[in-house]
Amino acid sequence: MKERRHFPPCALAYAPPIVNQIPDSTWLSILPKLKQQCPRLTELDLQEAGQRIDLLTAKIQNRHWVSRIVARRTVLLLLQNAGLAVA
Repeated sequence: MKERRHFPPCALAYAPPIVNQIPDSTWLSILPKLKQQCPRLTELDLQEAGQRIDLLTAKIQNRHWVSRIVARRTVLLLLQNAGLAVA
């Protein structure tokens, strides 16, 4: 019989903050520039990205047929121009 792992209730309820989440104010400020720079992104793409840097990078990579590095640089440059400190 397979042994079941038991976790304390608090461990299951805790959700760590998403590190690569774009804050609402920054998201609203970069959205027009993002649409201008990446015109192939659809509204559905932006909703599915959910303000996450990694998902937005993947959407740009997929729609514009660019490398992951180019897509990541595009997102990070937009965030940097919006005044968000990005490493």
